[in-house]
Amino acid sequence: MFMEEIVDHHSMKVKGFKKSIKKKYNLNCTNSQMYRAKEKAEEAVKGSYAKMFARLRDYCATLLQKNPSSVAFLVTEKSQLCKSPIFKRMFVMFTTQKKDFVNTCKPVIGLDACHLKMVMGGQLMFVICKDANNQMFPITMALVESECKDSWGWFLDSLTDAIGTPLERGWVFLSDRQKGLIDFIKNMYSELSIDFTLGIFQMSCICNEWKMTGIPCVHACVGLVQDNKNPYAYVDNCYSVKTYKKAYS
Repeated sequence: MFMEEIVDHHSMKVKGFKKSIKKKYNLNCTNSQMYRAKEKAEEAVKGSYAKMFARLRDYCATLLQKNPSSVAFLVTEKSQLCKSPIFKRMFVMFTTQKKDFVNTCKPVIGLDACHLKMVMGGQLMFVICKDANNQMFPITMALVESECKDSWGWFLDSLTDAIGTPLERGWVFLSDRQKGLIDFIKNMYSELSIDFTLGIFQMSCICNEWKMTGIPCVHACVGLVQDNKNPYAYVDNCYSVKTYKKAYS
C-alpha cells in the first residue's frame, strides 16, 4: 500500500506517512514500524543495494567493453562474516574525461571528498578541473570506505596510473587539506612545492592556525604585507581592548 506514495512522494518523511496511514486506514503505527515499512517499500521500488553492489563488476566489464580506453575497476576484501569477498573501493574514469583533461583543460586539479547518505555509507572522492570555457570539468571519481591516508594514496595512485604524474603534466593540486592528503602528496611527489591558500575575507589559511587562534599565521602575515595590509587589523576582535573591558566590567 506504500508503493505509489513512495514513487510519487519519495522525499516524504516518516511522520508524513504515519499521518497518511492514520487517515486512510485508521491505524496507529510506531516510528520503527514505519521506518521498516518505508525501507521495504523503497527496496521494492528502487531495488536492493546488496544486489546492485553484486553487479558492479559486471558494470566495470561492460564499460570497458563498450568504451575500451576508459578506466573502471573495483577492489574487494575478505571478510570473516561471509565467504564471498566484499566491496571496498571503486574507481571510474571515462575515455572522454581522460582525453579532454589531457588535451584541453587547465592543469589545475581540485581534490575533495564527501559522505554518501546511503545504507552502505562510504565516501565519494573526486577530481575536477576547469575547461577552456572556465567551467568545472569532472576528471574522475571513486567510492571508498573512508577518507584516510590509505584511501587517498590509492585514489591518487589510480589517477596517476590513468593520466600520468604531476611532474610529467605540470599539474597544480588544490585542496583544503583533507585527512592524509597533504602528507601523501608530500611523500609521493617530493619534488613538488607546497603552497598555502589564504582567504583574507574569511580570515583563514589552509594551515588552519588563523581560524583556530584568531591571529594571522605566518603565511597570512606574508600575504597581507605583500598586499599592503596591516596584519594587526585582521586579529580577531576577542583580543581587542574593547572586548577585554566588556569581559571585566
